[in-house]
Amino acid sequence: MKDPVWYRLEEESAPAYEAFRIYRDLGAARSFQKVATQLSKSMTLMKRWASNYDWGVRSREYDEYIDRAATRKSNDQLIRNKAKSRTQRIQASEVLLARSLQALVALGDPGADGKGWDVKDAIAGIRTAADQLRKDHDDEPTTPIGVDVTERKVIVYLPEKHGDSRDPATTREAGDLSRNGR
Repeated sequence: MKDPVWYRLEEESAPAYEAFRIYRDLGAARSFQKVATQLSKSMTLMKRWASNYDWGVRSREYDEYIDRAATRKSNDQLIRNKAKSRTQRIQASEVLLARSLQALVALGDPGADGKGWDVKDAIAGIRTAADQLRKDHDDEPTTPIGVDVTERKVIVYLPEKHGDSRDPATTREAGDLSRNGR
């Protein structure tokens, strides 16, 4: 495999390569004068080395390599951040869904505390959670999330890993809403 062009060339002397590295690493601020000053060498020598060893081409290729590496790193971080954010949204939606279902079940039980929720609040929480879960599961091969609300029942269909979300084992049913006139 061939070395990148910004590595030391076979015919390039150690002092010429040192001057090139300084030039290369100056980035947008690079100039022969800065290299000549830093190394206490003449401008004529810097121009000759630059011409003989293609400093311009080699520096541009190095810049492109650095830009691509930075873009890859940035993209990788963006992907990690998106995945983390998605996980947090899913967890928050699952908590909202569980609390909404618990409140709805409690509203149908005369001895339970609905914790200040009414049926409309509970159903709104279920729908909000289901909508967010549906959005966050759009890229997964699952059966869509659904909420069926009737006068007497709320059924929530949730995706399961490699399962059918409408399978009774993966369906959460909040129960009969007609008890106690609620």
